[in-house]
Amino acid sequence: MKSIKKQNLTGETVLPIPKEIEANADYYDVYSGRNKAIVYLPKVLNPFNNAEFIKTHQHALLQDDRLKPHLRHNEF
Repeated sequence: MKSIKKQNLTGETVLPIPKEIEANADYYDVYSGRNKAIVYLPKVLNPFNNAEFIKTHQHALLQDDRLKPHLRHNEF
């Protein structure tokens, strides 16, 4: 485990990322976890809110593609 010290930069508190940790994402969601832990997660696009994804996949599952339930003889 690597320890860091928070820094003040132009009026904001900054937590430096140790060089051993790869931070590949451009944006991160941050929240306060258990025991006051600060958690950063890479921000990912929600495909269900993405207009381009919806446009290209809106007819991917048609009514005929859905599973149809079948009851076996004397199942109920």
